[in-house]
Amino acid sequence: MRAMAVQARDTITPVSPNALRYKLLKDKQGTLFIFAIDASGSMAANRIARAKSTILRLLRKSYLNRDSVAIVSFHGMTANLDLPPSRSILRARRVLDNLRMGGSTPLGAGLVTTIELIELVGDKFGETVVLLFTDGRSNVPLRRSGLNVRALRHLKIEGELRELQVALKKTRARVIVVDTQKEFESSEETRRLAEILHAQFVKLAPAVVR
Repeated sequence: MRAMAVQARDTITPVSPNALRYKLLKDKQGTLFIFAIDASGSMAANRIARAKSTILRLLRKSYLNRDSVAIVSFHGMTANLDLPPSRSILRARRVLDNLRMGGSTPLGAGLVTTIELIELVGDKFGETVVLLFTDGRSNVPLRRSGLNVRALRHLKIEGELRELQVALKKTRARVIVVDTQKEFESSEETRRLAEILHAQFVKLAPAVVR
């Protein structure tokens, strides 16, 4: 009987590969939130102020949840990675306060920079969420050759956005289009953008008067 008892105590319970995988995923650094911000001239002061207010609230939540944030901005003819993935609220706020505004809306360039960032970080994070703050008025194509006719430019931009949607899908990031316009302004362009990108659509809530 004693021999049987010792044998029972020495029995090793096998661990499945799924259990190990779950353990590895739990050790990852939470979610990466990428704030892709339209800083063009059409994003008037009140629109960008509403976007910043929302982003600051999200930053506080991300800090409490031990998530990371990155900031991409686009205006004029280019897009910039203003903040690589970070958990510092102070750094993120400094970037928002110093955000340069004006010019056209190179939405495609902003998405390309966002995709490049996601590919660069790889699987470092458990999930990646892209929040695209914009009024939806993209007017600068990635490929600027050919006739500069407004109707043709619009078709070219839409075609490029559809190509970028395919690239975004491959990254497995969740994309949310955040309409920065006021509640009484039309959301037709931002809803169309969300449809093209296969993204969730959200309209900013009215500003809270304090």
